[in-house]
Amino acid sequence: MTAQMSLMNRLPTTLWIVGATVAVAAFSPVVGNAVTDPTPGAVAVQPAAPPAAPEGDSALPPSGAPVLSPGPQDPSGAPDDGAPDPAAPSSADARGTTIAVVDSALGRIAVDGKGRTLYMSTLDSPAPPISVCLSAECLTAWKPLTLKDAKDKPSAGEGVEAGAVGSFRRTDGTWQATLGGWPVYWFAQDTRPGDVKGQGLKGTWYVLSPAGKKITIKAS
Repeated sequence: MTAQMSLMNRLPTTLWIVGATVAVAAFSPVVGNAVTDPTPGAVAVQPAAPPAAPEGDSALPPSGAPVLSPGPQDPSGAPDDGAPDPAAPSSADARGTTIAVVDSALGRIAVDGKGRTLYMSTLDSPAPPISVCLSAECLTAWKPLTLKDAKDKPSAGEGVEAGAVGSFRRTDGTWQATLGGWPVYWFAQDTRPGDVKGQGLKGTWYVLSPAGKKITIKAS
């Protein structure tokens, strides 16, 4: 009798424990999903990539907006706005260099195609043509009549013998026109066609005749 009463006294407690265990087990998936990390070693499933665009739509981004391709680029990388390139040869350059003749205070003298007086230096050599005007100071005051390349031969204008004009390669690799074998130059202070301000300067620089000879008379 005593044993039966003891069992009955413990029964409610046992039933309460069993019920609580079942309740916890029922709710454990929710609780576990809320507070625990994914199972170690599980592979995360990534969303499938969108289907590739048809070959004809390759110019469209995923948003459908057209891709604007950049316009022509010049070598510097700046967009080409259609303006002419200032470094491009002009039509005058394409015609080549002409050595012509004009009347001046020194008589008939050799000039370039724009009427600028041509000079020679007694320090140079005509056979073979050699220029000793190499320093920056000299080249600033006396500018060589240069050509585009070896094929750009100067032409003889009216009054100039074709055999008197020629060219040679300078030490810097550029080509310079000659007259009578002499390398020819412009003088920086001659600002107008026919100016002869460099005549006899330093006893070295002289205007050239149409035949390529040194003119020694002084300008009046």
